[in-house]
Amino acid sequence: MPFLKKQEIRVSLRTRDRRLARKVARGYSAQLNHLQFLASMHVYDTARMEMEVAKLPFLHHKTGKAASEDRFSALYAMFLKEKRTESKDPRFMEKFHRAEKLFLAFVGDKSVKEVTFQDIYHFRDCVGKLPRFYDRKREYKHLTLEQLVQLNATDRTGVGNVNRHLITLNTFFNWLEHHSVIPKNPVRRMGLPRKTFAHTLRKAMPPDLLEKLLRTLASDADFQEPDIWWTFLIAMLSGLRFGEIVGLRPADLKTADGVLFFDLTGKTLKTHASQRQVPVHSILVDLGIMYRYRPDSFTPVKNSVYLGYKITRLFRLRISPDKTITPLHSFRHLFAFRLRAAGVEESLISQCLGHTLKRDHESILKAVSPPPPT
Repeated sequence: MPFLKKQEIRVSLRTRDRRLARKVARGYSAQLNHLQFLASMHVYDTARMEMEVAKLPFLHHKTGKAASEDRFSALYAMFLKEKRTESKDPRFMEKFHRAEKLFLAFVGDKSVKEVTFQDIYHFRDCVGKLPRFYDRKREYKHLTLEQLVQLNATDRTGVGNVNRHLITLNTFFNWLEHHSVIPKNPVRRMGLPRKTFAHTLRKAMPPDLLEKLLRTLASDADFQEPDIWWTFLIAMLSGLRFGEIVGLRPADLKTADGVLFFDLTGKTLKTHASQRQVPVHSILVDLGIMYRYRPDSFTPVKNSVYLGYKITRLFRLRISPDKTITPLHSFRHLFAFRLRAAGVEESLISQCLGHTLKRDHESILKAVSPPPPT
């Protein structure tokens, strides 16, 4: 019987006390070696050996420090340390830090073994009461999360955002369940159902607003800021998502058989199908997109969240206050209908848009009826 390592004992006991771990390891090893000796001398048969080993309090020893090691914050830190090896993209970790902050605010730093379904219901309810964009708007900066919930804001966090936080916590509690820290994941199947109504569907950009936007891009100094100007034009003529546009780099513009295209493969994107190649429209070439993405002069967007907020705010103030028309995503609908009107196959349209599921593609095609005129 090999000598048990004190590091394994420390992990099993969830303690950092090396002296205690060494003492426990020696005790367990001596008892197991004695049982192995009795088995080798045929004093114990296999069944008796298993019974004697089962009597040992192995992996069930409790220490005074174990309580603090069971707390959410301590185990979540271990979980994050493991997650950091999956991706070096800082945005990948942001969602885990946001979920941790919300959980500690609404549930507290309690032992993960004491987290109940009622705690998750309370967490879900509180997150759903937070004002929309509470972490971006200046008027909310001085308020705590508990105070934000008590505001009872009418414009609240959407169901999608609530579910995203629940998915993140579900990943953590699945990790705990996999490592036998908890018997059952309390977050499983706690997501809110999403209902899509006709009046809440994001619409394609109507021709009159598109014409107004084009005039504004040519005359308004705020819209002519390079990051904003190019984001609008690329979204309009390629159907790329906002996150895909701000993530473009000079190396992503490639040429094959004389065709210039955006190469989105090998990136961390929304779905696996988002990793695709999209041809660059000739208008973008004429406007100088190659100069925009010159390696020696290109400057990436430093704060994509602020840029998205700024674009939405400008669009609402200068173009249209209609919230069913989103300034960038509506171009994806318009792009799809333009391709459809040109007779492009649905499978190719879905591929250009980076859709994984058929229903995702159909939701865009149903967003406007009939299609805008060509």
